[in-house]
Amino acid sequence: NIYLSKTLRYPLDAQIANQEGKVIIVFDLSEEGTILNPEIANPEDVHPSLAKEALRAVINYKELWDPYSIDGTAQISRTRLPVMFKLTD
Repeated sequence: NIYLSKTLRYPLDAQIANQEGKVIIVFDLSEEGTILNPEIANPEDVHPSLAKEALRAVINYKELWDPYSIDGTAQISRTRLPVMFKLTD
């Protein structure tokens, strides 16, 4: 996702602690394509700063998503978004 690659900032404390990981954000996607009620699905698996940064980026996501639809009718859906944090060598 271009938005995430431009928006995410690797938290300094996670860098210093050499922490990487995949933060799973879950949220409801409205019929209009807006993100509702985002939350961390795996807080016990990732450094808290990584989780906080991923959530911040998703909360600030202002573009509309393509909503889930059945027979052409948009529906509210539960969505999972993995956000990867990887240190480079």
